[in-house]
Amino acid sequence: MRKRPLLAVLLLLACIFVGCGSPAAPEPEPQKPAVYGTLYTYVGTVSTLNPFQSSESAGTTILDMCSLGLYEYFPNATRDGFSLEGQLAEGDPVPLNDEQTLWEIKIRKNAKWENGDPITVDDVIYSLQQVMDPVLLTRRASQVASEFITIKGAVEYYQQGNTNSVPWESVGIKKVDDYTLRIETTGFATVQDVKTQFSTKYTHLVHKPTWESCFSADRTTNSYGTPNGGFMSCGPFILKEWVEGSQFVFERNPDYVLADQISLEKAIFYQITDSNTALEMFLSGNLDYVSVGAAAIEQYEDDPRLITTLPESVTSICVNIGNSKNNNALGNQNFRKALFYATDRESIAKLVKGQPATWIVASAILSSVESGVPFRQLPEAQAYLPANNGFDPELARQYFQKALDELGLDKVTVTMIYSETSTNTKAVTEFLHKSWPEVLGPKFELKIEAVSSSMASSLRKGWKDNPDSYELAWGGWEVSLTDVANGFKVYTSWFNNKNEPYFNEYYDDLWQKANQSERGKTDNDYRLDLCFEMEQILIDEALTIPVYETPGRAMVSDRIELPLGGYKAGFGWGWMWAKVVE
Repeated sequence: MRKRPLLAVLLLLACIFVGCGSPAAPEPEPQKPAVYGTLYTYVGTVSTLNPFQSSESAGTTILDMCSLGLYEYFPNATRDGFSLEGQLAEGDPVPLNDEQTLWEIKIRKNAKWENGDPITVDDVIYSLQQVMDPVLLTRRASQVASEFITIKGAVEYYQQGNTNSVPWESVGIKKVDDYTLRIETTGFATVQDVKTQFSTKYTHLVHKPTWESCFSADRTTNSYGTPNGGFMSCGPFILKEWVEGSQFVFERNPDYVLADQISLEKAIFYQITDSNTALEMFLSGNLDYVSVGAAAIEQYEDDPRLITTLPESVTSICVNIGNSKNNNALGNQNFRKALFYATDRESIAKLVKGQPATWIVASAILSSVESGVPFRQLPEAQAYLPANNGFDPELARQYFQKALDELGLDKVTVTMIYSETSTNTKAVTEFLHKSWPEVLGPKFELKIEAVSSSMASSLRKGWKDNPDSYELAWGGWEVSLTDVANGFKVYTSWFNNKNEPYFNEYYDDLWQKANQSERGKTDNDYRLDLCFEMEQILIDEALTIPVYETPGRAMVSDRIELPLGGYKAGFGWGWMWAKVVE
């Protein structure tokens, strides 16, 4: 078996940067037992494993490996697709009334924490109470209270602050017995709604004694899931080691509720943010997977190991419409439209080996799981998109002049921040720095500023405390790939992880109808019509300026057998079910 201790990997990284040769990969062992082998892969930045605070896709990947929720997406029996099934839950939720507002969920009796503590309904209820704690006010509180379902009394509970006016007992989450949970919703829900709500990583369990030990004295912060805090595994694997900024080491959990489905003995996820480093490690046999960036794609486009997938997010310019500079120019719709139509997306797409995007819903997102047809491919979703990939210099100048007249300004200067570690956004920002003034003329100036990725994220979310925290920044939402209507939540007034101060009651009402009305839950054509309207509103508002998408491109080692044979939107790679076949 190939072994890659941390020291060896660090030596390899050093060799890469100084140009020395990579070590040859050792020969595999001749015998392969049923549970065998180590997966070597990588993720980007992971700041927390607190499921209630994590917002990074890399963090979600790590939590998938070592935490546990009621429901999860599993490979189907024929390994040609996937389905949402019980993980901690023993089966589907059961409606207890005709209105389908009262539900019962049975959980498995064989679940344990890594220290041997049994997992019961008490753990489920405690975790849900903590994510909605009104004083702690976690990042995911609003979504747990009301997303695919609205839990009775939950919104009032988490929004009460420190008034102590709404007791936890008023929330529709109850214990029937040690292995039976009861959920009450405010309105009609389907079986799929309830399962989807409790498949999200922010409804995963936390270990009560460990969680309690991580509270600050005033209980307003919690260090659970940080390198210096505590963490307790209960998922398919046990997190044995976390070297901050370096690696996560997992070992198969023999007490996992579905341990017979796990073939890997061990998994190591390195933390790598440099694409060249990752590629060198893959080519030298020290990684089983690598994402292939734009700079390298031409060299490997004929490699049989290359897997190409539809884009899962749209790279867009976030516009802080509440920024007060330039007489609140960014709050002026005509000014934002000027920027929208001044953007030469076709030229930008060539820079990043991507495709121009004038839309909000990414190309991989399905119109429905049943049809398997991407939303973007529906004729209705193409009918309202602007011509020429949204590039119209004359129209841009007209909107710009209207904005200047309305604002009473002779010139507008705005600043765009970008991550200093992202080659794509750096290249595109520099392109816009030159091209926007060429289109809009001397009365417009774009300043650009490179910042760390963590600073970019902090500034983008900082508008709540400082309305002038940023002007323009790069973003790209990764939302549900299987529920197109739900993904529009990131622009609702109530979403508490927003990039911009956008509040629109009419838009909120459309989202509510699509996601929480009985008709929206049962009539997919009606639901899609509401999605078309929401997307049109966002494009017309130019609240966020979509620019491009990049297809997923990756290579996977021949020694790894993936559960679905490749990547599936809505399921991913399925690393936890992978097999080593060398």
